[in-house]
Amino acid sequence: MISGKYITAVIGSRQVIGLQKWTCRETVDKLDGQTAQHLGFSANEPGSTLAEVTIEFAQDIAVGEYVAVQKGTIISNLKLYRSQFDNLPAFAFPTFTVFESENMGEIKGKLTLRISGENYGPYATATPGSG
Repeated sequence: MISGKYITAVIGSRQVIGLQKWTCRETVDKLDGQTAQHLGFSANEPGSTLAEVTIEFAQDIAVGEYVAVQKGTIISNLKLYRSQFDNLPAFAFPTFTVFESENMGEIKGKLTLRISGENYGPYATATPGSG
């Protein structure tokens, strides 16, 4: 799991307002590659790659910042940055599917929204401080 302190997220060319945190958990399918030559020992191999992302942000509904991101939304060009000063995103998703959307009301006109989803197809990664 990767999370950042001085982070930002961009959807298309627009920065996500009120971003509080994001996490990206990468996993890979475990494929059974065992054959007789492995003498009964496991021989698992990596398969399809999955990136599960959760983004949490607070929107000020009093000044009209609220933008609904509902389950089933397809997001194009989602980019997650570890620092607002990085030139390259830590993760860049050409296509991202939102599977969960959670709305949480708070005081003083703020509404917290947490969305979770997965990559659809390939995505790019960069090491900290790249670019």
